[in-house]
Amino acid sequence: MNSNQMYIDSSFPCEDGVKRYLMYRIVVKMGDRTWKVFRRYSEMKEHLYQELVDQGITMNVPFPNRALLRMMDQFDPEFIAERTAQLNAWMECLVQIPNIANNGTFKYFVDPMNAIS
Repeated sequence: MNSNQMYIDSSFPCEDGVKRYLMYRIVVKMGDRTWKVFRRYSEMKEHLYQELVDQGITMNVPFPNRALLRMMDQFDPEFIAERTAQLNAWMECLVQIPNIANNGTFKYFVDPMNAIS
């Protein structure tokens, strides 16, 4: 039984001086360790999903598409709930991959000391 977990437990709007975006708080549980990291959707897509795909790692659950964003306001509670559920389903599948905790891309992404942008 794999005891690894990764899921979003909250999100909040942020601003970088140019545009607003959602920041997700992700809980990571690997074995007996638990910690939190803060990441944007774009960071998850570009620095985790895409790099894993480039390494040949595939999953049964697709990464959530940006198309949903075009139909809704990204700060709408309904959109946030739907996007969070999609990301959580993807992350649940991700942490079930054998030895994912040893993958360099994954380790870098979930390390709270690494700023990703």
